[in-house]
Amino acid sequence: RARITGRTGWHETASAADGKAGAVFVLPDEAIGAGRDEWIFDSESPATTFTTRGTVKGWQQEVAALCRGNSRLLFTVSVAFAAPLLYLTGGEGGGFHLRGNSSDGKTTALRVAASVCGGRDYMQTWRNTDNALETTAQQHCDALLLLDEIAQVDARAAGECVYMLANGGAKGRAQRMGGLRARASWRVLFLSAGEIGLLEQMSEAGKSPRAGQDARLAELPADAGKGLGIFENLHGYQGGAEFSKALTD
Repeated sequence: RARITGRTGWHETASAADGKAGAVFVLPDEAIGAGRDEWIFDSESPATTFTTRGTVKGWQQEVAALCRGNSRLLFTVSVAFAAPLLYLTGGEGGGFHLRGNSSDGKTTALRVAASVCGGRDYMQTWRNTDNALETTAQQHCDALLLLDEIAQVDARAAGECVYMLANGGAKGRAQRMGGLRARASWRVLFLSAGEIGLLEQMSEAGKSPRAGQDARLAELPADAGKGLGIFENLHGYQGGAEFSKALTD
């Protein structure tokens, strides 16, 4: 017997040998844990963004080492490693928004964070309907969710999308023949980036953010104040553009 799920991340399971409860971490192509054979990932919209390449040592030398001395890079990578711990610690989901100019390296910081879980395809954008974001959140449950360019989200739905992602639950919906569908759920830490913040995006639709929305998407200045955009230590590279290319490669 096996269980089918469309949500990644931690799932409660029981060992056939001793009946004790445990947890398995489900990914699109595998499950990790003592009861991994009990779980199969299946989704109408397949998640293929989780990938591996190279070695842990190689990532430490070529990516993590370059984050040293760069507060924004260290922070985004730390959020990626923190995401799977929400279930284990009983923590709540939420997000952080890097706000700054177009050429200050925000997207590079998101790419560095993405390297913890996948490659270039791991990063998503805000250009989605709220329904599509629900599916995306399920497919990044207990992992980092990256959403670039907040200006692309529907201004009328921006605030509700932030609530939805942080609170970990989809809207209640009726079935065709009556009754309620099972509600999708997730746990995510998400990183956002853009030239504007949530307030400006919502104001386009004549809306003002509530205090709860500000708490669920904390805004951080992308510029580190060293004249290098998001960077503070270039590790010997000649400029921010060269350093950004090295990190991206």
